Amino acid sequence: MSIRVQLHGTMTVTDADGADLTPAGSRRVLGLIALLATAPNLRCRRTDLQAMLWSSRSRDQQSASLRQALAELRKCLAGPGSTGVETVQSDRQTVGFNPAAVTVLPAEPDRGPFLEGLDIPDPAFEAWVRLQRRQRRGKPPSVLDHEATDRASLHRPQLFILRGTGMSANAAMVTNLFADALSRSLSEQFTVDISDTTVAGLGKHGPNEYIFTAEAVIEPAYTAFRIALEAGPRRRRLWFGHQREDGPPGEDLLDRDTLHRLVNEAVESYAEVLLTDRDTSRDRLNASILGRTGVRQIFTMRPELYAGADDLLDRAFCLDPRGIYLAWRVLLRIVQLVERHPVDAASVVQETVSLARQAVEFEPLNSMVLAAASNVASLVDANAPAAVELAQRAVRVNRANPFGWDCLSTAALHVGKLEEAHVFAVRAQRLAGNTPFKHWYDMGRALTATVTGRLGEALNLAGAASVVPHFKPPLRYIAALHAHSGGGAAARQALARLAALEPDFHPEMLEADPEYPVAALRRSEILRKGLFSRLS
Repeated sequence: MSIRVQLHGTMTVTDADGADLTPAGSRRVLGLIALLATAPNLRCRRTDLQAMLWSSRSRDQQSASLRQALAELRKCLAGPGSTGVETVQSDRQTVGFNPAAVTVLPAEPDRGPFLEGLDIPDPAFEAWVRLQRRQRRGKPPSVLDHEATDRASLHRPQLFILRGTGMSANAAMVTNLFADALSRSLSEQFTVDISDTTVAGLGKHGPNEYIFTAEAVIEPAYTAFRIALEAGPRRRRLWFGHQREDGPPGEDLLDRDTLHRLVNEAVESYAEVLLTDRDTSRDRLNASILGRTGVRQIFTMRPELYAGADDLLDRAFCLDPRGIYLAWRVLLRIVQLVERHPVDAASVVQETVSLARQAVEFEPLNSMVLAAASNVASLVDANAPAAVELAQRAVRVNRANPFGWDCLSTAALHVGKLEEAHVFAVRAQRLAGNTPFKHWYDMGRALTATVTGRLGEALNLAGAASVVPHFKPPLRYIAALHAHSGGGAAARQALARLAALEPDFHPEMLEADPEYPVAALRRSEILRKGLFSRLS
């Protein structure tokens, strides 16, 4: 064996005498070596290599780039210890290493992770590296290998959005736009195939297929929207929702909160169906189920569930490499940083920024992804202009997404536009409607109500958000707002609940610790010195 390839830790290529042959130029040549060294029989199809290393380029550009990389690779491997044996073999369809001339060294204990430090700015290659690292950490290969990924596509749910017929032209147009809004929100958040159809085009459906029926009724005095979710060949009714908008329809009809709230409630009804109407034989291959289970765990606000939530989202990404699953992992890390969880802050910050960048590369037109990137710009990078721009993009892409408006509110707070921030937070909270994440948006509106002097509104919203037992921010605001208004007993009760969740908590932290996460309270000047001393 004349050439040895080490893939763990810093990647190295050496000859039989130990001379370093590692390419020092293009990082993609290193990526090419890694792909060949991990392929069955050390051989890959040209098209696969091109798609992994130059996914954003045209086919002609990909082909030319691969030829150039191969020429550079052959030059590097023809070192002073070369035996003259052909190391790289290629034909019109494939490229590979000569198994008689190349050996891939096994991982050594404590050498480091797979391809440590190799950063190739291509989403396809990054996804592959993540998959390889998971496999090497001993994650279940049945979920992660390519065969499993292929099988997962067989379990991808099929969604039909059924649009009625026989309506007036205006009602048909509004119904179509309503259905479009629903389709966008569903496709942003789930791994699912969505098709439009009509009653005439609707045939028999299998057990893994769901049907949304969307309809608008326009009358001079009101407009009504109705939506139902059904499943299977018998069209079993799973959920039904409706909204009515009184008054004559105006030009802003499709931008009203009532319509978008119905869209979000429909999205969450589908999520609920996924999580309750389950088939355990396919759950491990359903990226949507894995991802949504992880998201639900995040919003319990229970730190002990976060490692499991992160793993579920990582597994979902391995099955379907999409930015949405990375975006939710970004949110999880922001919560950990803001809430001072016992993590290595520097490492988490670096990982959060990297995940946000990758998420945008994978899905630059996904409003959830853009909103998550905005939060990173606001809360991690302290880049207020970028935060505003990303959040504005998010709400332009999907005006029904409450997370986009919530992040736009956060960005507005960071540039000092307090009233605008409150307007955005109000909209986010209204759009969220009666969903499992309502407490998150109630608390967001409570923050902006506090900084704009709407203290009664802030107290009511924080109280609503506090129904989630492990959600600490509402308790901080309830304690301060009650102490400010003279409600000593209620303030003490909130402080006691907070102390039970934070063993190191003391009321003076609210007043004196600039790192304690109550920025809106500090900005409102409610936290005057001695606020809590008279409660003891």
